Amino acid sequence: EALGKLGSEAAIPSLLKALEDQDSCVRRITAEALGKLGSEAAIPGLLRALEDQDFFVCWSAAEALGKLGSEAAIPGLLKALEHQDDYVRRSAAEALGKLGSEAAIPSLLKALEDQDSSMRRITAEALGKLGSEAAIPGLLKALEDQDSSMRRSAAEALGKLGLEAAIPGLLKALEDQDFFVCWSAAEALGILRSEAAIPGLLKALEHQFDYVRKSVTEVLAIIGGEQAVSSLIHILEFRGAMMREQAAKGLGNLQCWHQLSALTQALAMVSLAKRLNDRHRPVRAAAEDALNKIAHPKLLPNLQQSLKSAKYDEVAKVIAAIQANCQFYNYEIFEERSQEAGVGSEEGTTNVYIEKIERVGNLNTGDVTIHGNQIGDNSHL
Repeated sequence: EALGKLGSEAAIPSLLKALEDQDSCVRRITAEALGKLGSEAAIPGLLRALEDQDFFVCWSAAEALGKLGSEAAIPGLLKALEHQDDYVRRSAAEALGKLGSEAAIPSLLKALEDQDSSMRRITAEALGKLGSEAAIPGLLKALEDQDSSMRRSAAEALGKLGLEAAIPGLLKALEDQDFFVCWSAAEALGILRSEAAIPGLLKALEHQFDYVRKSVTEVLAIIGGEQAVSSLIHILEFRGAMMREQAAKGLGNLQCWHQLSALTQALAMVSLAKRLNDRHRPVRAAAEDALNKIAHPKLLPNLQQSLKSAKYDEVAKVIAAIQANCQFYNYEIFEERSQEAGVGSEEGTTNVYIEKIERVGNLNTGDVTIHGNQIGDNSHL
């Protein structure tokens, strides 16, 4: 054990000899030490140790081979997948997942039908790490396993593969009777980030479990896009407090604001503004945080266009909130003025008028003087 901690390859010959010690505890500790050294010179000895009469020695040898990260260990580990001891088979499957070789896929797919449920679960996790589409059929079949922990591991593995071919199976898993399986399926769909999943996710918003509905709401925010954001707006308006809170958080964390239409942006902020008066404090806090994140003056031109296509008073309030938070009143005018002035140029004065919405008063920012209650428009300059 001490030799393993030293990390010197000079210790390997002595450790390999110790693998033949009569004491099984010595052989087990030696196998662990060889794994810590990280040298491929230890592989032949560890492969022999995989066939030790003591199961704990075999187990330690499999773990050590996984740490070494060499494909030279694959043949021995594949053979160990058929070991009579459950723990040895589990260690071999886990080690193969760490090695990341697609050569292990056929044997791992076969191991998905192992009689030991923990072995099946660990095998699913290993297949998820390999990142190969060849693993999908077996993992989809595993979503129907009698053991709920196995179904959950299969869903997680499908998410890690990152392939859209897994979406139909994961959507079906959202209807699983086990809450944790549904949850894992929702998280996996979030990792995939595919709009193809949206119709199924919308259906899952009617799930009987609150936390599944919450997870689905979170996934819709991760996916983004017009359809998903429209669904989040609907949730803010008509759903329970937990889902409203998650929808508000999701809107605040959206990465696709610039891809949304002006109307969708306006409606989202209007819905968030309404939630500032929500009777549930967490919802109010989430809405306020979201507005602070997305209330950028660059959105003002789009909001101004939306005054005619949405509820005037509500959009106007959002515009006023952005003005108050950002202390600036027209992003496009600011950009144009900044480019004209350049760095180090003389200070100029521009008059910008704000369209009547809220009492603002006069504000002088140096380069821009704002009068009254009107939003800036190039025609007013």
